[in-house]
Amino acid sequence: MRYVALLVFGVGLFAGGVAVADSAPNDPAEGFNRKMFAVNQKLQDVERPIANVYNKHIPRDFRAGIHNFLHNLEDEPVTLANCFAQGHFGCVARTSGRIIANSVLGMGGIGDVAANMGLKAEDTDFDQTLCQYGAGQGAYLVIPVLGSSSVRGAVGTAVDTVTEPINYAHWQGKTPLDIGLYSATAMDEISHVGELDDIERTSVDAYAAMRSIYLQHTDCAQQKTPADL
Repeated sequence: MRYVALLVFGVGLFAGGVAVADSAPNDPAEGFNRKMFAVNQKLQDVERPIANVYNKHIPRDFRAGIHNFLHNLEDEPVTLANCFAQGHFGCVARTSGRIIANSVLGMGGIGDVAANMGLKAEDTDFDQTLCQYGAGQGAYLVIPVLGSSSVRGAVGTAVDTVTEPINYAHWQGKTPLDIGLYSATAMDEISHVGELDDIERTSVDAYAAMRSIYLQHTDCAQQKTPADL
């Protein structure tokens, strides 16, 4: 999950606090972005107690199973498409193997048996694909609900979203299943709310700290592309 990667990257940069300038050349919409940042923080205040209840009362193995299932259903196909688009065919082979192994042997992906077979999950998306083909990051953006992004990141998120094959599935009684999937996805995402709280508390300017974390983490020079073999 890229959220976790962002968390790890951010802890390394901001464990001791950060001081920043009043403005940044890659943030021309800073006034609007700060307002959206404040809105998202208020939303997280609502989500945080829900996350606490979920993490406290739902067994870890059950939560892991839900996460694995959703990752196999929604994220792995997107990773596969981006590995192909980037020309990393070793990544294509490994991700295909993960989908098959986890779908067949892992009860639809609930168990990550592929990892035990040496097929570790790849971490790539359309933002990295655009990076590989020379697309600039563009201006920094804060998107309502979704949080930190950029012009390139927003395009990447949109393309990855429409790439998810579950969006094109058609079956009888689809609406109840959609509600279940969306609810499970929302809870899986909400469960991570608060993981960046320490960074925000120890930063002189929480908005600038999160901006710096995001922009450095998604800088093409910082990103690791999947290995071919």
